[in-house]
Amino acid sequence: MDDQRANRESECVVGTIIIGETKCSICGRVLDDLDDTAGSGPFIADPADLPFQFCNTGFHFSCYKKWEHRAEFEAKFAAADLPKRKPQKN
Repeated sequence: MDDQRANRESECVVGTIIIGETKCSICGRVLDDLDDTAGSGPFIADPADLPFQFCNTGFHFSCYKKWEHRAEFEAKFAAADLPKRKPQKN
């Protein structure tokens, strides 16, 4: 594993993402490019909260950048008691 990837993996805890198998939680297509894969850890506890279904999942960073719920997702993330770090392209 290269140093850059090892650093990325140590920065956040996300559910298991298997490149080539896991589907993007935003568009539903398979995550097949590590460089376009991002994710978030579990930071919303209420299943009735719209962004809940996207927590602890993987997604295409390209989908995330244009996602209609991005602002709400980021606001919930900012309000969570976690290290403050927006999802970033790997």
